[in-house]
Amino acid sequence: MPATTSDLSRRPRPLTESPLRQTVTVVRVKLPEGEAARLTELGLRVGGPVTPLEGGDEGPLMLGIGCGRIGVDRETARKIYVC
Repeated sequence: MPATTSDLSRRPRPLTESPLRQTVTVVRVKLPEGEAARLTELGLRVGGPVTPLEGGDEGPLMLGIGCGRIGVDRETARKIYVC
């Protein structure tokens, strides 16, 4: 049976593949422990919501987390998986 649009939206994907201004849920962070810990300090947590706010195909990505914003480079964003 082919996957439906609903099924695809629940499949984990890198944050870089999420549309801007669409809130998604972090399901996995595949970064070294120190980098993952720093993102946790800034509010990015597995199970928590994140909204990509600004960014093109290259360069950093601005993220909305809670009432704040953080910027992550594209390489880091590729290692944050969301649904």
